[in-house]
Amino acid sequence: MTLLFLLTLRMLLATPAEAVRMVVREEQADAALLMRLCVMESLCHMVGVHREVRPMTPRRRAHRAYRRAVEHGDLHPERCEHHQQVEDSERWGVRGPWGLFAALHLHHLREQPCAAPEALDLAIPAARVAARHIRRLEAIVGRDPERVVMAWRVGVGAVLRGQ
Repeated sequence: MTLLFLLTLRMLLATPAEAVRMVVREEQADAALLMRLCVMESLCHMVGVHREVRPMTPRRRAHRAYRRAVEHGDLHPERCEHHQQVEDSERWGVRGPWGLFAALHLHHLREQPCAAPEALDLAIPAARVAARHIRRLEAIVGRDPERVVMAWRVGVGAVLRGQ
């Protein structure tokens, strides 16, 4: 019981830099690239929904992404209480130290298939999801870190079109 409590506490209190060190080997990820993206998205601070960090930045509508994720089978509101839509659709938007779009990236957290979008506010799950998303981007745009960063920021389509 005490060990479980300590592990839970460690997960809740880990910084993004500590999380990167924890998941790099397990996920076979590039630590420098993970840290670069973390700094780019949040100055590697622990943040929740990004509207609170950058209120003047326009937001993509999270409810559309949420609906697409449900249709695609990435979210399961019929069996997961945490996947049900609530009035604040921005909880499914950009959040956490890596600026992950919860509706689109939460499915990468395979170990917790019914995780709430707030899980991406915690450094360890967010680092794991970011590493997995980077691997997906590398499969599409190649392993060049500059192309991966561009795909992270503006989408793979822009990278593939050479914009």
